Amino acid sequence: MTQNSPGLDEAAETPIEVILDRLASGQVDSAWTAFLQQFSPLIMRIARQFEDDSERVSDCFLYTCGQLSDDGFRRLLSYRRDGPARFPTWLSSVVANL
Repeated sequence: MTQNSPGLDEAAETPIEVILDRLASGQVDSAWTAFLQQFSPLIMRIARQFEDDSERVSDCFLYTCGQLSDDGFRRLLSYRRDGPARFPTWLSSVVANL
Protein backbone atom coordinates (compact mmCIF):
# COMPACT_ATOMS: atom_id res chain seq x y z
CA MET A 1 0.00 0.00 0.00
CA THR A 2 1.40 3.40 -0.95
CA GLN A 3 1.04 6.45 1.18
CA ASN A 4 0.38 9.87 -0.27
CA SER A 5 2.62 12.77 0.54
CA PRO A 6 1.57 14.59 3.70
CA GLY A 7 -0.89 17.35 3.05
CA LEU A 8 -1.93 16.32 -0.46
CA ASP A 9 -5.18 14.69 0.58
CA GLU A 10 -5.99 17.59 2.89
CA ALA A 11 -5.34 20.15 0.16
CA ALA A 12 -7.36 18.19 -2.37
CA GLU A 13 -10.36 18.32 -0.05
CA THR A 14 -10.10 21.97 0.94
CA PRO A 15 -13.35 23.73 0.04
CA ILE A 16 -12.91 26.81 -2.11
CA GLU A 17 -14.54 28.92 0.60
CA VAL A 18 -11.76 27.96 2.99
CA ILE A 19 -9.10 28.72 0.38
CA LEU A 20 -10.61 32.13 -0.32
CA ASP A 21 -10.92 32.90 3.40
CA ARG A 22 -7.25 32.00 3.89
CA LEU A 23 -6.19 34.18 0.95
CA ALA A 24 -8.18 37.10 2.36
CA SER A 25 -6.78 36.64 5.87
CA GLY A 26 -3.14 36.49 4.83
CA GLN A 27 -2.58 32.73 5.04
CA VAL A 28 -1.41 33.00 1.47
CA ASP A 29 1.14 30.19 1.18
CA SER A 30 -1.11 27.36 2.30
CA ALA A 31 -4.12 28.75 0.47
CA TRP A 32 -2.27 29.30 -2.83
CA THR A 33 -0.77 25.79 -2.61
CA ALA A 34 -4.21 24.28 -2.02
CA PHE A 35 -5.68 26.35 -4.87
CA LEU A 36 -2.97 25.24 -7.30
CA GLN A 37 -3.27 21.58 -6.29
CA GLN A 38 -7.00 21.66 -6.94
CA PHE A 39 -7.31 23.94 -9.94
CA SER A 40 -4.08 23.63 -11.94
CA PRO A 41 -5.58 20.86 -14.09
CA LEU A 42 -8.53 23.12 -14.96
CA ILE A 43 -6.26 26.06 -15.80
CA MET A 44 -4.04 23.83 -17.97
CA ARG A 45 -7.04 22.35 -19.77
CA ILE A 46 -8.27 25.83 -20.68
CA ALA A 47 -4.78 26.94 -21.77
CA ARG A 48 -4.65 23.91 -24.09
CA GLN A 49 -7.88 25.09 -25.74
CA PHE A 50 -6.06 28.22 -26.90
CA GLU A 51 -2.55 26.90 -27.58
CA ASP A 52 -1.16 23.74 -29.19
CA ASP A 53 2.52 24.21 -28.40
CA SER A 54 3.42 22.83 -24.95
CA GLU A 55 5.81 25.70 -24.26
CA ARG A 56 3.11 28.26 -25.01
CA VAL A 57 0.63 26.32 -22.86
CA SER A 58 3.12 26.56 -19.98
CA ASP A 59 3.54 30.28 -20.66
CA CYS A 60 -0.25 30.74 -20.59
CA PHE A 61 -0.48 28.79 -17.35
CA LEU A 62 2.20 30.92 -15.68
CA TYR A 63 0.68 34.15 -16.97
CA THR A 64 -2.76 33.13 -15.72
CA CYS A 65 -1.43 32.18 -12.28
CA GLY A 66 0.37 35.50 -12.09
CA GLN A 67 -2.79 37.38 -12.96
CA LEU A 68 -4.84 35.40 -10.45
CA SER A 69 -2.36 36.19 -7.68
CA ASP A 70 -1.81 39.88 -8.58
CA ASP A 71 -3.05 42.64 -6.31
CA GLY A 72 -3.54 40.39 -3.30
CA PHE A 73 -5.52 37.78 -5.26
CA ARG A 74 -8.03 40.44 -6.29
CA ARG A 75 -9.52 38.35 -9.10
CA LEU A 76 -9.98 35.23 -6.98
CA LEU A 77 -11.42 37.20 -4.09
CA SER A 78 -13.97 38.81 -6.42
CA TYR A 79 -15.78 35.48 -6.74
CA ARG A 80 -19.31 35.91 -5.44
CA ARG A 81 -20.13 32.95 -3.25
CA ASP A 82 -23.82 33.79 -3.43
CA GLY A 83 -23.67 34.25 -7.20
CA PRO A 84 -25.21 31.96 -9.79
CA ALA A 85 -21.99 30.18 -10.85
CA ARG A 86 -20.11 27.45 -9.04
CA PHE A 87 -16.44 28.29 -8.54
CA PRO A 88 -15.02 25.98 -11.25
CA THR A 89 -17.42 27.46 -13.80
CA TRP A 90 -16.55 30.99 -12.74
CA LEU A 91 -12.83 30.24 -12.77
CA SER A 92 -13.07 28.72 -16.24
CA SER A 93 -14.56 31.93 -17.53
CA VAL A 94 -11.93 34.10 -15.82
CA VAL A 95 -9.07 31.95 -17.13
CA ALA A 96 -10.45 31.91 -20.68
CA ASN A 97 -10.71 35.72 -20.60
CA LEU A 98 -7.14 36.06 -19.40
